[in-house]
Amino acid sequence: MGPALGVLSQMKGFTAENKTMLKLGHRLRLALTGLVILGTVITIALPTPAAETVVLRYGIFRGSLPVSDLNEFVETGETSRRLRRYLRLADLEEEQFRQILTEEVSTSPRTLKLLLGSPAGDVLLQEVSEYLYVPNRRDDQDKLRTALTTSAEDSQISLIEVLQNYPSDRVYINVNRVVSTYQQFASIQERFGGILNGRLSEIIEGLGL
Repeated sequence: MGPALGVLSQMKGFTAENKTMLKLGHRLRLALTGLVILGTVITIALPTPAAETVVLRYGIFRGSLPVSDLNEFVETGETSRRLRRYLRLADLEEEQFRQILTEEVSTSPRTLKLLLGSPAGDVLLQEVSEYLYVPNRRDDQDKLRTALTTSAEDSQISLIEVLQNYPSDRVYINVNRVVSTYQQFASIQERFGGILNGRLSEIIEGLGL
């Protein structure tokens, strides 16, 4: 019992019943305080929400499917009936789409942080958000930055990782743009693979970015 409650309990006319009620009130207050603290800890410990649904856009066509369908496709090569139908409508080969999802770029978290903090990073975010975005376009680049940073924790980034770490329940993919961008990226990586796989941080530091 706190000091103030102790003083009250010594007052003339303060009955045993009053003391019991005070003790119960004090215990209840402590219990509620504990619940608030516990609730705060639990809230802080909750993981960042990740994308659950992907919406594929191809021309005027639009179709949605669970991210879990893409996860299974990447891991086993098996396509759900819905994914098969969408790929057929988009005239996209299964193996090509799987390669787009799993193609990895080697980069350390530090290198990515340097890149995203530079003017070149702003251009990168703008470019990627043209084919990977959320319904509220104002949040695109912030959410994309979070997804990329989280994905780079294992020093590798792939499209499927970015989707898994995207802090939004629904993500849109512009299939036309992602295929075109992948083809451009594959060409650049073949010619300048050293830059993408380690020298980028040295270049950024050399430029003072």
